[in-house]
Amino acid sequence: MAAKLLISAPSNSGKTTLLKDLTDALVISIDGKKFPYAIPHVNVGGFTNITEFTDLISSKVQAYHDKLGKYPRTIAIDSVSRVFETMADNCNKAYTGFNIYTELNKEVALFKNYLEDVVSSGTNLVIISHSIYDADTGRYKLVDQGSFSKAGGFLSVVDQAVALEVKSGKRIVHHRSPKMAARTTLTPEELDDKVDMAQYNLQDHIDILEGKHDEVAKFIL
Repeated sequence: MAAKLLISAPSNSGKTTLLKDLTDALVISIDGKKFPYAIPHVNVGGFTNITEFTDLISSKVQAYHDKLGKYPRTIAIDSVSRVFETMADNCNKAYTGFNIYTELNKEVALFKNYLEDVVSSGTNLVIISHSIYDADTGRYKLVDQGSFSKAGGFLSVVDQAVALEVKSGKRIVHHRSPKMAARTTLTPEELDDKVDMAQYNLQDHIDILEGKHDEVAKFIL
């Protein structure tokens, strides 16, 4: 059973760095810079609508299969924040008035449904999102768009969310922290509340989640 994991943090916190440990993975990099690690990836400059973007992902998944003889075990999108920003820009250019928000919500829904289909197909999904500190609530919030954002964004549709924090020159990976948008269904014995980033391995985390999901799947009626 596939795992779905959200990684969030402010800019320059090391989100992309975590992807370097992935194996059998395809990274969709749409973050304004070239992906720096030697694992299968595609650099995306932009798109005119979300269907164009999701069709591109599907074509690259097939290209991965054609080259390596298997489909990727994990797809990582770095970052969904840039995807949301691009969708908003596209809608602002193409529509006026209330139609901007109507069409944007449609695009967001199509994107969300596509990602759910990825997980349903048995492929692990890693979603990277920028976050910003909200002084009014004392918490970090994800950068997303439309009614999906008001409903809680990707944090509301995942059970597993990792948040990075830079503190006193060290990068910390949080697994449990409402303030940091981090949550997990794993026990403290299985996963510490937080660890130094140097001691964290994203692939190991996904392996644990896959195993737990397989155990749960046995009890689906």
